[in-house]
This record gives sequence, structure tokens and C-alpha cells, in this order.
Amino acid sequence: MDRNILFVFSDQHRWCDLGCYGNPEVVSPNLDRFAAEGLRFSHCVSNAPVCVPARGSLLTGLYPLKHGAITNDLPVRTDVESVADVLNRSGYRTGYIGKWHLGGVPRDRFIPEGERLGFKDWKVCNCTHDYLNSYYFDEDNIRHEIDGYDAEEHTALALDFIRRNQENPWGLWLSWGPPHDPYFDVPQKYLDLYKDKQLSGRDNIPEQIVDRLDHPNWTKEEALEKLKGYYAHITALDEQFGRLLAVLEETGQLDNTLIVYTSDHGDMIGSQGWTNKQFPYEESIRVPLIARLPGVVRTGVCDELVGLADLPVSLMELLGTPLSSPDGSDLQAVFQKEDAHGQE
Repeated sequence: MDRNILFVFSDQHRWCDLGCYGNPEVVSPNLDRFAAEGLRFSHCVSNAPVCVPARGSLLTGLYPLKHGAITNDLPVRTDVESVADVLNRSGYRTGYIGKWHLGGVPRDRFIPEGERLGFKDWKVCNCTHDYLNSYYFDEDNIRHEIDGYDAEEHTALALDFIRRNQENPWGLWLSWGPPHDPYFDVPQKYLDLYKDKQLSGRDNIPEQIVDRLDHPNWTKEEALEKLKGYYAHITALDEQFGRLLAVLEETGQLDNTLIVYTSDHGDMIGSQGWTNKQFPYEESIRVPLIARLPGVVRTGVCDELVGLADLPVSLMELLGTPLSSPDGSDLQAVFQKEDAHGQE
């Protein structure tokens, strides 16, 4: 029986900031419940912790030097095989919704059909972090303005895709822009959950923090205040994730869909005295990874090491639609067997 795949990933969500990963300060009931019902990976690593190269690897299983988008704002090669290509050949309906950031510059350009790596349904913005004043382009390159928080609209578009395609196998990649900064561009109701909390933060945040060269440095107090907005974004996304699970259950597709949640990289937010990513610290490279498919993906916690370049390879193998010549490893066994080994 053909199984669907719903691949949900956010931008800049480090592994330690969910309840199910041991952070009681983050309100994340839907992802916590999802983790309890599925398989939670404790050591998933972003091979290149910056948006563009990581995203290219997530869609191709290739390392950045192979897919070409080696740093931000360089376009991905269009002659490489993607997850959408192999699913299309197997009769799946494929879709991509949300942030793309693989189309080069300018960041607000629409992405022509030949540059979409095979995805058919298309509701995409190349790159914006103006979450309360956003937009997307559709399959015909028509621009649509978004009224409100863009992750809510992206989720609504995903729900429409799920309902429209329930009679045939489908593969949907849903890419949310948050919790990437700006940390406070989030509806007030989520900020209100944290405004009166005294957050502890990571124990490696010093009193003085180096920001990017053209920005003023932060104090520890400022970092902890920004963390409130970061957590507010995560709670907002958690609510959207709950909407996805509810519609999958409503349409009878919940237990026939391989559901994955992860992120392209993490965020320092003052840890180790830095704000920027692109460092080989855990806060930057270590991301959440949770998967669920009853009867195929085991439940529990997996402590084996998995890289983001391994993830599309392993998922396509689980679906029986393998990528032809990826750089990442096939680690499907760690999704299924407790004694399987990941990367060294």
C-alpha cells in the first residue's frame, strides 16, 4: 500500500527547545504528544548549519558542494534528483508550501517551474522573515498577500492539499519560516504566554554576547528576553502542527502518512557568547527530529547519530522510492530496529 509523506520543517529550531526534549519552559503539547506516539531522535545534526545549503541537502540527499547551493542566496542546481522527482515517478502528487530559499537572488523573486526541483503543487515565497506581512507565489507565479501570521496561512494551504489529494498517494513538504528571528513577529497571544516568565536559558550564555559585525552586542538579559519571542514562535508552530494532525485524523490518513518534523539548523541566541549560527556548537547544528508511521517506524527514542543529508535518503527508502545516487546514507534501519546503528 502506498503511504503518504508529510515533511514539516521549521527554520532555525534547535533541538533543546521543546518539552519532549527536556525543556519544561516551552509550551509544545502537540509535538510532545507526537513524539510520545512516534520516534524521537536525540542526535540529529545539520551538516551545514545555515538555511540554503541545509535545505538543498534536505531535498536531494546531496552535500552542498554537490547540489551547488553552498551558502545563502546561491541557487540550487536544477539538474539534480530530488525527493519530488522520485515520488513523481511513483505516482505521488507532490507539493511544497512555505519558505524555499533555494532560488538565489533577489529573495523576493518567483521561482519558475523549471527551478522547483519537481514539486507540482506550489505555494512558495523564496525568502522572507516578515512573518506578519508575508506573501507567496502559486503554480502560475501569481503573487498572493498573506493577512496575518504566515505560518498559519501556510498550514491552511497544507490542510487544503491534504484534503484535495486524499484519494491518491501524496508527498508534501511544509516549510515554516519561524522560529528564525525576528523573534517578536508573532501574534500577541503567543507572546503573552511568556511575557511574565523568568526564563533560565542555556547555562552557557555569558554576560556579554557578540552579535554580527554591523549590530550592537547583546547582554545576557537581552538574550533571555529574545528567548521569549523564540519560544512564542515555537508554541505558535506547535499549534499549527496540531491542526495538521487533526485533519489527517479527520480524513482517515493519520496512520497511513509518514509524518516528520525537523529543522534546517539551530540558533545560538547567546550560547557560547554568540548570536549567529554557522558554528559547530550543539545549539547551531543539533535539531529536533521526530517521525511517526505506525507499523513501519518504531516508537521511543533513538540515540543514534543522523545527519540531515541522510534524512531524505532514509525516508525515500522507507517509502520504497529510493534516490538514485545520494551522498547521504540510507539509515532507514534506525527508524525500524532498536539495535541498528547510525553514523559514526
